[in-house]
Order: sequence, then C-alpha cells, then structure tokens
Amino acid sequence: MPYQPSRVVKQKLEQFFADYPVQEYGAGEVILPVAQPVEQIFFLKSGYVRQFLTSQAGIELTVHYFKPYSYFPLIPLLAERENRFGFVALTDCVCRVAPVKPVLEFICHDLDINCDLNVRFASAIDGLSLRLEYTYFYPALIQTANLINFLAVEFGRVEGEKIILDRHFTHQQLADWLGLARETVSRQIEKLKQQGIISYRGHQMVILDPAGLQQLLQL
Repeated sequence: MPYQPSRVVKQKLEQFFADYPVQEYGAGEVILPVAQPVEQIFFLKSGYVRQFLTSQAGIELTVHYFKPYSYFPLIPLLAERENRFGFVALTDCVCRVAPVKPVLEFICHDLDINCDLNVRFASAIDGLSLRLEYTYFYPALIQTANLINFLAVEFGRVEGEKIILDRHFTHQQLADWLGLARETVSRQIEKLKQQGIISYRGHQMVILDPAGLQQLLQL
C-alpha cells in the first residue's frame, strides 16, 4: 500500500502551512527549475508533482512523484547540498509556499512531523532500492510492468476487475522514469497489450488483468 500520513499529521501540516500564501500551477508548469537554490518549501494541497534530473545532453530522469500532503524540496536542505533537482506540475496543482527557516524549525520541534518525515524517507529509500533492483536485474518488459503496477497502486481506480489510471502518462514520461528510450518503452507497452494485460480507453491506461500483471512480476 502507498504511504499515507496519519490524520494527526495531516491536521498539523494543514494548520502550519495555512499561514502561508497559496500558489497555483498548471499541468506542465515548472515549479522549481533544475539546480535553482531552494528558498521556499512547497506544501502540496492538491495535484501531483514530478521531481526530475536533467543530464548535460538534456535527457530527463524522473526521480519521484509527490502527491497531496507532501512538501518539498527537503533533501538538499537537510543534506546541506546544492539542489540538483527540478520540480514540475504533473497535473494542475495548488501549493502553500513557506520560507525555509520556519519549516525546518517546525520539522525539528514537532515529534509527530519528525517521525512522519523519517517514515517518508524510509519508504522512499525502499522504493528506490526496488527500482534499482528492477533496473539492473530485469529486462525492459519487467521494468515497464513493474512501473505500471506502481502507477496502478498510486493512481489507479478499481472498476470491477479492472484498474483505471486516472492520470495520463505518456510513453515518454514512462521512459523518463525508467531511464529507457521511448521507443523501448513503446515496444513493451505493445507486448503487454498483446498479452491482454493492459489496454487504453482514450488516453487512460486500463489494467485489464491485474492478476496477470502480478504473475508477470513474479517471474
């Protein structure tokens, strides 16, 4: 199951960030450019945000997706490193924007928030280790199937025996997440369609056979 903060943590985050202004971003709008110094913390009230890196050749690699009740960026600040990441709205987003200093003080002095942040980081590290495992040990088809399974858990809506992805992900976005060429991912998508595991309803991906997807990942 995807990580969800407790009701108490949600209430404390809402109360703290309520004192700061609201900023809205349209889908595809850059929230924080790559390598820009961190001067504000963004609390995501609604929508989804993509964190990414860009190579010198201009190739993007998706690092993480943030969902409501997330706040970012924290890693460069806590690690005392320069920010290497960029952040872009995956969907229309509403954020509260706060200065760095009070947010760090809030994290340090509230035990519930501090513990919640530790769990978030542990969950993220576990997810990253699983991602590395699939990248280095499994072929492109299994990597693609594993990503679709992740997106189904995070963004899926159960409809009978099917799972509908309510968010549209292009083949390029999937490739950016996997670190593969778009053409490679497109071929894997076609294989999964031919196996009857997925299909498309307009731009929405439909997992027709969730059990078959799980069985593929157990190979």
